[in-house]
Amino acid sequence: MKITNRTDLGPRIVDGATYEITRLVWQDGGLSYEVHDADGQDLTADGCFDATPTDDDLRSLPLSRRSCPQTPDN
Repeated sequence: MKITNRTDLGPRIVDGATYEITRLVWQDGGLSYEVHDADGQDLTADGCFDATPTDDDLRSLPLSRRSCPQTPDN
C-alpha cells in the first residue's frame, strides 16, 4: 500500500532522549506513526504505532524496537 502523506510532528523529549515522530497517511486513509532517534535510526522497525505514541511507548522503544512495512513507494 502506498503512503500518500508524511507529516513531521517534531521532536519530543522523554527522560532526556529526543525522538522524532512522523505521521504517515496511507492510500486507504489509515494512519501510522514512525519514531526515529536523534541520529535518525528508525525505532519502529518491527511495526509502527497506530496512534500517536505516548511517553511510555517511547520509553519502551530502545528495549523493543518496533519499522513500518517498507514498500517501494516509501
